[in-house]
Amino acid sequence: MTLLRDMTPTELFKVLLEIIENGDTSNEWNSDVECTNVQRVLEHSYVMLEHLKFCDEHRKTRFRKKPVVIEAFQMTKERRWDNSDWPVWLNKAWQANPGEEGTIWIDPDAPIAEGHESAAELLCGTLDGLRRIDWNDWIIKGVINELYPCKPDIFEMTYDSV
Repeated sequence: MTLLRDMTPTELFKVLLEIIENGDTSNEWNSDVECTNVQRVLEHSYVMLEHLKFCDEHRKTRFRKKPVVIEAFQMTKERRWDNSDWPVWLNKAWQANPGEEGTIWIDPDAPIAEGHESAAELLCGTLDGLRRIDWNDWIIKGVINELYPCKPDIFEMTYDSV
């Protein structure tokens, strides 16, 4: 007979199931020492179950991004004033009504840019509300055609060119 302390966790669980199913009627469990060992098996099993529960809960909070393809455009100061290489979807967002979700517009509270007739700073209407677009931010067109700015370092960690 294998000693309980020498059993693997799987073997311990099998022993535990046998004890539960058989009502602990076998002679090998009748000694006080074995009863103490059975108690240890139960305690060990409880600890293992708690650990598995923790792992399961932890697993439910960790996710991997699905491999989806998005469109993005990096907004620089130069590109702000020369929109000739803006993608069609960004030009549409620029021409839409300012302040709405999925649009970009000039920040009305920003000062007029030197040498220009308007402010340089841009705002973006996102699913989460108003967001400022800083220079070198990527403007992303997401999987449901939503727009949102993304900082360059986050963009580099999250996306690869396709």
